[in-house]
Amino acid sequence: MTWHDLSPSLRSALSIAMIYLALSVLWIYFSDRLLMGFLDDPARLTLWQTTKGWLFVLLSALGIFELVRRALHSADHAQARLRDSERRYRELFECNPHPLWVYDLDSLAFLAVNDAAVTHYGYSRDEFLAMTIKDIRPDVDIPDLLRNVHQVQKGLDLAGIWRHRKKDGQVIDVEINSHTLEFNGRRAELVLAHDVTQRRRAEEEIRNLNENLERRVRERTAQLEAANRELEAFSYLVSHDLKAPLRGIDGYGKLLEKHYQHLLDEDGLRILANIRRATAMMQDLIEDLLTYSNMDRHAMRQVQLDLSSWIQEVTLEHARELETRGGQLRHQIPNLVVHADPVGLGVAVRNLLDNALKFSREVPRPMVEIGARAEKDKVILWVRDQGIGFDMRFHDRIFEIFQRLRPDADDQGTGIGLALVRKVMHRMGGRVWAESSPGQGATFYLELPQ
Repeated sequence: MTWHDLSPSLRSALSIAMIYLALSVLWIYFSDRLLMGFLDDPARLTLWQTTKGWLFVLLSALGIFELVRRALHSADHAQARLRDSERRYRELFECNPHPLWVYDLDSLAFLAVNDAAVTHYGYSRDEFLAMTIKDIRPDVDIPDLLRNVHQVQKGLDLAGIWRHRKKDGQVIDVEINSHTLEFNGRRAELVLAHDVTQRRRAEEEIRNLNENLERRVRERTAQLEAANRELEAFSYLVSHDLKAPLRGIDGYGKLLEKHYQHLLDEDGLRILANIRRATAMMQDLIEDLLTYSNMDRHAMRQVQLDLSSWIQEVTLEHARELETRGGQLRHQIPNLVVHADPVGLGVAVRNLLDNALKFSREVPRPMVEIGARAEKDKVILWVRDQGIGFDMRFHDRIFEIFQRLRPDADDQGTGIGLALVRKVMHRMGGRVWAESSPGQGATFYLELPQ
């Protein structure tokens, strides 16, 4: 056995003994030599040697006393610190809100449990200490438990989620964290258990909800695809099978008017005019319906538009029509750059201008104003006319498809224009609204988010 194989306490004791032995030998040798050099009388020499010996014994006793006192004082401090640490660890163990226990790695028996474990699992402390960790596991999980304990015995502290059985038979999901330690001279494992049953159930519910949501999305997507196919078929039917007969009717009407007008009386001419007017209205309705249905399939693309020059280009035809009627299209457009879909915004602006011109027919010199302003993160466009206006009680109704405030009037159009404006603005993430009163004109607003 080498010096380094000895325990630290034994090495310290041997070091002190050897130092004491060396000091004793040096004291005896040098003190005797010194006295023999000064004293020739044997009696006096014996007296001084005896005195020297008692002095050495006294000093040695004092030194040994001080060493022992310091050693005992250090041991008392160490014991106090140990007791304080044990008390704190015991408090942490007992007062922890999560179940804690210590079990023997060889017998798997519970060695200690805290109050949270007693409360949560329903077993008394005595019942726990008479059980093993196998007793709180479902029978089917015990093989996995033993394999896990084998890994722990090899020095691997494992964490994971396991199933535990409470005293009332309820099986719960717990998240386990463990650490190997020595407990009363036995190799043991400290275990912290966190009940995650509610969390696992919530996760399962979320997983089921997501699966149901994905299934419903697939079903709705299939329904939308089917609806789109039906809409495409309808659009094809409208654009081909319905427009062709109308063209035929209008063509025959033109022939009657050109070649047989002189054979018709006043009532016949009025009927022919009504036929041609009704045909033209039907053609306008079909065109508006096609535009309305195709808008859902139009891919909106956000581009930068110089609003002033873009409005000048879009409103050119309406400005010419107003000039022929002695009116004017006034622009109040500042230098603004907006982000919008040019096709969709163009449809909205043209329909609002068509609406303004349509309801300003009785105005001698109609004035229509189109303007814009920026407001924080949006741009507001407006179209203001001097037409017949409407009652604000019917505000929401005018934006519904095929809704007319005066169904019998000749200037009501197809009933699709304003509904198309609302759909376009909704597709672009904006909105449309109006302000009006009967006989005072109307102002329509378009809000574009930027």
